[in-house]
Amino acid sequence: SACIALGGFAVRQYIKYKSKRLVFLKKVTDVLFFKSLDVCQGVLHSVIDAAEEEQSKEMLLIYFILLQEKRPLTQEQIRDKVNQWTKEQLGAETNVQIHHSLEQLINLKATNDSTNELSSVVKHIEGDLFKASDLSTAKRIVDYIWDNIFQYSNEYPAESKAV
Repeated sequence: SACIALGGFAVRQYIKYKSKRLVFLKKVTDVLFFKSLDVCQGVLHSVIDAAEEEQSKEMLLIYFILLQEKRPLTQEQIRDKVNQWTKEQLGAETNVQIHHSLEQLINLKATNDSTNELSSVVKHIEGDLFKASDLSTAKRIVDYIWDNIFQYSNEYPAESKAV
C-alpha cells in the first residue's frame, strides 16, 4: 500500500508538472506571437520597412558628406568618406554600397518655379563625379515631391456626397 501511495503521489506530481508546463508554453507562445513577432505578410512588410529605412539613412548620409565637401566626389570617394564617418562617429566598421542610394538622390528632381529648370538633390557631373545641390534647393525639391506625392481632387461627383 505504501508503494501504491508513493506511485499515486508521483503520478499526481507528474501530471501537475505537465499541466503547468503546458500553461507556461501557451503563455510564451501567446506573448511571442501576438506581441513581438509577426506572420506571413507582416514579416515581409517589416523587412521591407527596415530596408527602406536603411536606404533613407544612406541617402541622408551621402547628401551630408557631399554637402560638407563642397566639391564633386567620385563614388569611391563618397563610399570611403561614408565608411570613415561611420567609423569615427559610431565606432562601427562598415562597407556601405552607395550605388542605389546615390541613384535615388539623383532621381529626386523638381523644376524651379522662376527659371523652370529641372534640378536634383545630387547632380551627376561629367564622368563619375557627383555634387550636392545647396540646402535650400534640396529642401525645395523634397517639399515639392512631398506636396505632390498624391494627386487627388477635393471635388466629389454630384451623386456621391461626403458626409
